[in-house]
Amino acid sequence: MSGSTLEAMSAAVENCSVFLMCYSEGYSQSESCQSEAEYAKKLQKIIIPCKLERGYDAKGWLGFLIGSKLFFDFSGKYPFEKKMEDLLREINIHLNRNSPEALAKEIQKSLKTDDAVGNKEAGNSKIVKEITINNVQGVRHIISFPPDKFWIGYEKSIALISGTGEKLNEIQRYRFTFGAHSVTKEGFLVYLSGVSVKRRISDTNSENFITATNVDGWKARSIFASHRTENIIVGLQNEEKGIGKLSIYDKEGNHQQTIEKNANDKPLYTWPRYITDNVNGDLVTSDWYGGIVVTDQSGTHRFTYNLSIPRAVVTDSHGRIFGCNNTPTIHVIDKDGKFLMNIHTGSKDIFGLYLHQDTELYAGFDSAKKMVVYKV
Repeated sequence: MSGSTLEAMSAAVENCSVFLMCYSEGYSQSESCQSEAEYAKKLQKIIIPCKLERGYDAKGWLGFLIGSKLFFDFSGKYPFEKKMEDLLREINIHLNRNSPEALAKEIQKSLKTDDAVGNKEAGNSKIVKEITINNVQGVRHIISFPPDKFWIGYEKSIALISGTGEKLNEIQRYRFTFGAHSVTKEGFLVYLSGVSVKRRISDTNSENFITATNVDGWKARSIFASHRTENIIVGLQNEEKGIGKLSIYDKEGNHQQTIEKNANDKPLYTWPRYITDNVNGDLVTSDWYGGIVVTDQSGTHRFTYNLSIPRAVVTDSHGRIFGCNNTPTIHVIDKDGKFLMNIHTGSKDIFGLYLHQDTELYAGFDSAKKMVVYKV
């Protein structure tokens, strides 16, 4: 960066801890803004995108730079106070985030002090093991690939890893979303890529599986392959309208049902980020602004559990629902939405969850690039 203006901008970037990138179409067309943002990336600054123009989708250099980053929408759809609270919380997380080396010590410390928290707090969540994952950029989604492998989602990629954390394969995607891949009962990986759902049919080839998702302003954001019904559930968002929906397909990719509104004709979802189902057939959705939204198989709204900016959600054979967000606790509720307990992790870095045989809860630590396994 050079010139008096750019020199001032470069100095600001060099001295900042968090780079708030407030973007719009005009921002994307500014060479100075591009230089500043790319300089922040070069210096490996923490970049938090804030969208200011409603309906604008970042493209070109800006879209590439934003990539997988969580953005905050200040374009006028959602209450400003709530959005600002979420943004300040995210900034605080980054400013106070511990190093990966200190993470394990913090987790153990939090578990030792659980008894002082209260009767409903989990004081016996023992750490079974930690798996460091090599050559990945994060751990935002975890899907088991039996017998002993995992598909891990991060940035614009999905990686196949061994049970010891070694990367065995990788698939590049067009767009990053959170719960954007799943494994069918038959063992096929299905994942979001561009404007379609792809199905991996061999170690080197994938085919277009569902192609009619991104139409009329809707964009696929998440996917789940049910082993109970063999249905494929796709979570979609209409960013312009600020609403979401679930589209349900059979195992051949034929559309069966759409779940969008409650009995009062109000939208159930804003941004479905992670989806799973429960032992009673309920669909459980982690919705960014809506909390954990639960409907029955017919699409009737059963309840919503209030969890701010939820991340991954999983269930067990007893109907318990495990959900995490940007706090150091994993919430556990029953199949009817009653709070059961918290599992203390000591870190706000958890995005992905996977439950193994009802006894081991895998938590994906994104920045630390590891999975910590808790006995539950």
